[in-house]
Amino acid sequence: AQTEPLRPTQQEILLGVLATFRITERQLWARECQPAFQTAVYLLRRVGNLPLRRVAALSGVSSARISIIQRRIESGNGCGGLDELMSRYSVRPSKSPHW
Repeated sequence: AQTEPLRPTQQEILLGVLATFRITERQLWARECQPAFQTAVYLLRRVGNLPLRRVAALSGVSSARISIIQRRIESGNGCGGLDELMSRYSVRPSKSPHW
């Protein structure tokens, strides 16, 4: 259990993002709230450990765009909603270099 901790499901992550940003799922995927969209993409990859291609297909953007969002957030350009959700999921910020 310690080497393979339970991960929140895709649905749990999305519900958390929707509640935190107070938006609907339609608004999320329509990218009406960019911070919410980027947070969802990041958490689906980092917390949910979903494959890059799956997150790209789900979000309607390219795999390259998903990678850009991940790098931007890991370099410290996240938002308050992300910080709250990362605390909820016990995710520590990446120590990757600033690109």
